[in-house]
Amino acid sequence: MGVVEALCSYLKNYRGRYIIYVKAGIYHEIVLVDKTMTNVFMYGDGPARTVVTGRECFFPRKPRHGRPPLSLLLEMDSWLRIWHSRTQLVHKDTKQWHLRVQSDMSAFLNCRISGYQDTLYYQRYTQFYRDCEISGTIDFIFGTGTALIQNSKIIERKPLPNQFNTVTADGTEFPNLATGLVIQNCEIIPEPQLFPQRLTVKSYLGRPWKQSSTTVVMESCISDVIQPVGWTPWDNTNFGLDRSYLADYNNRGPGAATNGRVRWKGFRVINANEAARFTAGTFISGRLWLGGLGVPHYLGLNNH
Repeated sequence: MGVVEALCSYLKNYRGRYIIYVKAGIYHEIVLVDKTMTNVFMYGDGPARTVVTGRECFFPRKPRHGRPPLSLLLEMDSWLRIWHSRTQLVHKDTKQWHLRVQSDMSAFLNCRISGYQDTLYYQRYTQFYRDCEISGTIDFIFGTGTALIQNSKIIERKPLPNQFNTVTADGTEFPNLATGLVIQNCEIIPEPQLFPQRLTVKSYLGRPWKQSSTTVVMESCISDVIQPVGWTPWDNTNFGLDRSYLADYNNRGPGAATNGRVRWKGFRVINANEAARFTAGTFISGRLWLGGLGVPHYLGLNNH
């Protein structure tokens, strides 16, 4: 039985916790957890052993049927846990939403999400990622939802010639929206294939996808793979540079120095009081639901 077949056994109007054990193996499936499936708990045998891999790709980068293909789509109303699994994309010159999440109160623990461009799409609602490994090249963590990534590895991969890397591209359109992305106590590092060229291949923390792009990188270890300016404009324009909220707080490592960061109105180095707004307890209202899922987490700043 595959993952899709297990999900097809989900009973209509089921109210209990639906548990799927995805045993070790490679699953060549396009998996959809739709909005009728609430309180799903899916777990595997570890990210090196339980692998869901997409085989649909397209060349050139034009979406078919209005979107790129993907491996795993989650569009549930609430309560999802995915433990100890891996999704991956093997083609460097494709654009693919490898994990697309539009379900509320979703948690991912010890998952490896591997792709190139547009790897993780946090499309809607609140999401939490803990002890994960997320890798890619251009805008590989992007979306319009509200996501917090904690205690994880974020890995810059070697791009195609003449390309650059951007970790994030948040799509918050208006300043009154409670959406955005927080990276807390993570490692931002190059993959081994990029390491020898990490100082010549330009890599950035992110760029503003929409006018009020909101991204906070805090309490994280940033390697020298990241350019000293930290952030880069969208396609060499001034789009979103004044209205975005792009922030550093208490980072460490050779790429964490803020004296060389961009001088945009939308960038700032924040203090502990302001950073507290972007903790799991506040930003994703984690005290209301993370404990119920049993995922390890902390609700405040790591050093408080």
